Amino acid sequence: MSFLDKLKKKAEELDLKTKADQLAEQAKEAAHQAKEKAGELAHENRDKVGDFVDKAGAVIDDKTGGKYTDKISKAKEQVAKGVDKVAEGRPITDVPGPDVPGADGTGPAGTTTPPPPVGTPAAGTVPPPPAAPVPPPAPSAAPLTGDVPHRVESDDVVPDDVVTGDAGIGDAGAGDAGGH
Repeated sequence: MSFLDKLKKKAEELDLKTKADQLAEQAKEAAHQAKEKAGELAHENRDKVGDFVDKAGAVIDDKTGGKYTDKISKAKEQVAKGVDKVAEGRPITDVPGPDVPGADGTGPAGTTTPPPPVGTPAAGTVPPPPAAPVPPPAPSAAPLTGDVPHRVESDDVVPDDVVTGDAGIGDAGAGDAGGH
């Protein structure tokens, strides 16, 4: 009898397949319960998460001088979508339909309706105005080939070698077009 045959026989004696199936089912149930609990917590705390993300975004925006406002806004949207997605995992009990009393979310105790997305203002509140978009820089009228003139603004920091025209030339002569 080979080693594998002995191993299979011992696995059958110990009923390992049944035990493995039971363990897999228990793991599946534990994962389902964790998903439901995370959904409940996300649903119950969505306003807190939204407020925190808004505050954090404002602080970051302030610290970066508004340089990354669009990226911060996108990140806040993604967090809101993530919270909504996690909140979808909570168990929903007795969701009223359109023809059932309480369809507007004011049903009897024990009924729940899907939550509004994170960042949606509460009833009776006015949402803040959207951030003003930053216009893109004006296209340059300079040609794309040859020497491209650059207008130096007073705030620009220009290294001396760029101002004198020595930037990147090295020891190349006038007739040697940058050959090394």
